[in-house]
Amino acid sequence: MSRLADGADLSPASADTLRRWLGAGMDLSMVASAFELDPLAHWGFDRGIWLLNKTGTISRVRADTGIVMSPTRRIAYAVLATWDSGADGRGPALAAMRAIGDGIRTALIG
Repeated sequence: MSRLADGADLSPASADTLRRWLGAGMDLSMVASAFELDPLAHWGFDRGIWLLNKTGTISRVRADTGIVMSPTRRIAYAVLATWDSGADGRGPALAAMRAIGDGIRTALIG
């Protein structure tokens, strides 16, 4: 994610396309929930934060990777949560992911 924000590895046009695709992501239920952005309209700075992220889910796994930026800082993250088969771990996993997001938000903007 840091390399994407820097524009490394891809042509400028390809990097811009990928950033816009990630910036249009609507799943803000995991780490990104801490930033309290509008899931339908958060391209560019919103509340002093710019988020690019991608999530993934299967029955007992949640994943969120992204980069979150303020006008002066940026933090890349990758968080994966899993729980035992048959357990109802979704709620605790999402709460733990939100707590990580809270820590990132504090580190980013105080």
